[in-house]
Amino acid sequence: MPGRGYEEYQGDAGQLIKAGSYIDFYMHYQPNGSPRKDRTRLGLYLAKPGQEVGHQIYHSFSTAGPATYIVEGKEYTPRWRAGQTRDEGGVNLPNIPAYAENWKVVSVHSIREAITLYGLTPHLHLRGRSMKYTLTWPDGREEILLDVPKYDFNWQLYYELATPKHIPAGSKVTVVTLFDNSAKNPYNPAPEKEVFWSEQSWDEMYAPQARITVDSRDLRKGTPAAQKE
Repeated sequence: MPGRGYEEYQGDAGQLIKAGSYIDFYMHYQPNGSPRKDRTRLGLYLAKPGQEVGHQIYHSFSTAGPATYIVEGKEYTPRWRAGQTRDEGGVNLPNIPAYAENWKVVSVHSIREAITLYGLTPHLHLRGRSMKYTLTWPDGREEILLDVPKYDFNWQLYYELATPKHIPAGSKVTVVTLFDNSAKNPYNPAPEKEVFWSEQSWDEMYAPQARITVDSRDLRKGTPAAQKE
């Protein structure tokens, strides 16, 4: 992903890779008429001898509870792209109309199981203008987790928390996102066209990604939920 660095998780969190597993690369390219070489490389930080991964990292708040989607003020039940899971944030929403300057998408993620939050990664394409994550605690207090007022497709950063945040069950995370399909957007390749949700850069994506662990799913204790990972 453009502008992306590495991820290193704190505490006992990590990605559990079982023996005999395969690592899939989900990549999409745009051909330019001539052969090119793929220069993809993978670097892994491995657990040290004796170090255990106690909790599996997930990439979406949907692991901890359902989400409600609101598009331009109307609640919407999303469709999920073939081959994608909710944990990847592969959601299809109503198309963005031509010349729409502030197309608003809100997702409200219910936290039904206590989680620990390690970081956040907004993922949009060329019409993405802004994304803001707000945590509402069970007592009603609100806390801004991350506010990206000027999203840049060329810098898709992973925002790591200095200290992992424990979020209790009964909380919710609200993500407010604006898309700019107008001629005022200098990155917009075709403001006169309706925008679909797909994988090309000139299409759009809505993926308010997070890096979380579910507190009750301890891999070392062999809890039922953890055994399924």
